[in-house]
Amino acid sequence: METFAEPQAVTDRLVEVAPLSEKIVAMSQADDGTWVLSFADGTIVLMEWANKPERVVLTSPLGHPPKNRAEELFALCLSFSALSRESCGARIGLGGEEGELMLIRELHHDTAGGWDLLPVLEHFAYVASWWQGVIAEPAQDSEAHTQGDMSGMLLRA
Repeated sequence: METFAEPQAVTDRLVEVAPLSEKIVAMSQADDGTWVLSFADGTIVLMEWANKPERVVLTSPLGHPPKNRAEELFALCLSFSALSRESCGARIGLGGEEGELMLIRELHHDTAGGWDLLPVLEHFAYVASWWQGVIAEPAQDSEAHTQGDMSGMLLRA
């Protein structure tokens, strides 16, 4: 169980745990408090230190919703975001001028019970990859995919 109260502690722990993962293939520090993680399946996770309150914010781009599926995908994302208590605070938002969907989760350093960095990162990337697949599906195939079990997406996203 880990808690982090400053960016350097996160950097130190990332340097320790990233080599232990077969899923993390690259890691770079963009600045003091921002890290970019690349996963074997192509998923990118951005970790950013944020203040007031102090926390780490994970984000991952999910893709742009196709115009012919935008309403369906927005409704699905809103439903997922409404279940943020079940997904440990994960939610989906619309980011940037281009309107790309983003998976977001905040990790507070003082969270009761703490959190283990490597499993949290790997599962967050897994959930992001799953959503990327849903967003990229053609309209006729999306219903079958989204009717599957989403329970795995809710736990520790």
